[in-house]
Amino acid sequence: MAAFIAWLTKTVTTEGALAGLGLGTVVFVSTGLGGLAVLAAFFVSSTVVGRIRREQKERLGIERIHEKGDRRDAVQVFANGGVGMGSSILYALTEEPLFLVAFFVSFAAATADTWASELGILSRRKPRSIINLKPLERGISGGVSLIGFAASFVGALLIASLVFVVDPSLAPRFWTPVLIGGFMGSLVDSILGATLQAQYRCAQTGRVVERPLSGSLKNRLIKGIPWMNNDMVNFLSILTVTVTISVWFAISQG
Repeated sequence: MAAFIAWLTKTVTTEGALAGLGLGTVVFVSTGLGGLAVLAAFFVSSTVVGRIRREQKERLGIERIHEKGDRRDAVQVFANGGVGMGSSILYALTEEPLFLVAFFVSFAAATADTWASELGILSRRKPRSIINLKPLERGISGGVSLIGFAASFVGALLIASLVFVVDPSLAPRFWTPVLIGGFMGSLVDSILGATLQAQYRCAQTGRVVERPLSGSLKNRLIKGIPWMNNDMVNFLSILTVTVTISVWFAISQG
């Protein structure tokens, strides 16, 4: 139902809706209604924050910078939810709490990063590079702001709070790793965006963009690795922080 509503409201493409339906089905079979609630919290909240002051974002020309528009396709769905889906499958097969932690952390990281990206660009001041603190144009990956930091923390907090809903008995052990992991995910995403993500010089406007083509014109690569686009950055940041926090959780539990 959620995938169908998202498709009707043009939040996702047709392929994205089908991918979301498949991901949601796997998560529900693996983790039940609790896991589905986590997935829904990520998707619904991300959609809502994406609509906040949409006109202002359009005036800023953010869509002309990014490779894709504001409708999620199948690749974007799995870039944000693939690690969580894999974690849910491992949890269903083993019933190990470690993989449930990984599931929560992955979606906390995805939510935190999405909130930071969507709300951070609304800051009155230009974002600054997370690497050298130099000002960046709004919409360019790797930029951070106080609003973005606050948004990422609240996004991670939203997913962490659902631990109390899914299984209150696990909350004392899960809550802190999930919150820290979610916030870290946003930071790792910014670091990868500032260092490895591909950036181009637009052949039409001369602006720095993240898309290899502007219409039929090929843009010139000026930074990063060609295959390291925003989807890959999202996937790698979520995977990195999920594995890191899971290892920490396993060690801390003895």
